Amino acid sequence: MEHKPTPLQRILANLDFSNPNGCWIWKGIVNSKGYGAFHVDGKRMTAVHRYLFQQFYRPLGRKEHVLHKCDTPRCCNMAHLYLGNAKDNMADMYRKNRQGAKLDADSVRDIRSSTLSRQELAAKYQVGYSAIWNVQTGRKWKHVQ
Repeated sequence: MEHKPTPLQRILANLDFSNPNGCWIWKGIVNSKGYGAFHVDGKRMTAVHRYLFQQFYRPLGRKEHVLHKCDTPRCCNMAHLYLGNAKDNMADMYRKNRQGAKLDADSVRDIRSSTLSRQELAAKYQVGYSAIWNVQTGRKWKHVQ
């Protein structure tokens, strides 16, 4: 009878440990957000870094997030991962300026001085209405004068 590899064995076989910054890069498939993903026992797709965190530490609640210190979604190095929640994840994203913003300082200044409606500005900059509102009310981009 053939021995079927465990999920952990499958993961380890798909990690590249040669990255110079210490990231253990997942070589398998990735989900729509760029995180390593695989099937556990034929069940739904699971994020590799989240699965590993649970294997090494403890089960996670639905609202708990496993965050990356290295900002490399395919990284599975336990030393690069830490536990947080959605608020922690958003704070980390803004602190590291990786929100994938379509706006920059010049566009923020233009939005604040423009006489166009919020809908028109949203269309002009290809962002949502709320992004324009956040800029105009100072909820976002506070550092831009």
